[in-house]
Amino acid sequence: MLRTIKAFFLIGALITFSLSPALAGSSEDLKKADKLRCEGDHKEAIELCTKIIKTEKEDKMVLRKAYMQRAFNYGRLKKYDKAIADMDMVVELKPDRSSSYSARARTYRQSGDIDRAIEDFDRSLELREKAGVFEDRGDCYAQKGDRKKAISDYERARELTVLKSSKERMQEKIDALR
Repeated sequence: MLRTIKAFFLIGALITFSLSPALAGSSEDLKKADKLRCEGDHKEAIELCTKIIKTEKEDKMVLRKAYMQRAFNYGRLKKYDKAIADMDMVVELKPDRSSSYSARARTYRQSGDIDRAIEDFDRSLELREKAGVFEDRGDCYAQKGDRKKAISDYERARELTVLKSSKERMQEKIDALR
């Protein structure tokens, strides 16, 4: 029995090891793309993400991250149509994840499409209530001049957050709108 268990683990380790070069390459490329984005080299980061997208066929998580990373870089370059197209792929790859919608909503907001941003924040909150998403949606409502909805979202964000500094920030936003 012990020999069977050891053999099972050995086979599992061998399979993981045999797959890891491809996965490790994509993961390392994602880390490099993130570093390039942080350094402000958005064009190089986009090229690297495009390479991952063209070559990655198996790992949807890596593919999702590559699309998201590329969208962030397009956004920094104010290429919002391309950023939104990539965020559409993020949503398509993981439609049951609230962060897919909130990330696309932030892209819509960045592009100036506040109504579409609110729609995606709504969908994100349907999947999972998070203080940051309430705050972001509240910011959109405030930008549109809908003080009542903005205050409501800031109050909900204040209720959900555990950080004192975030609670204080929400209160400041509420006070500014009253």
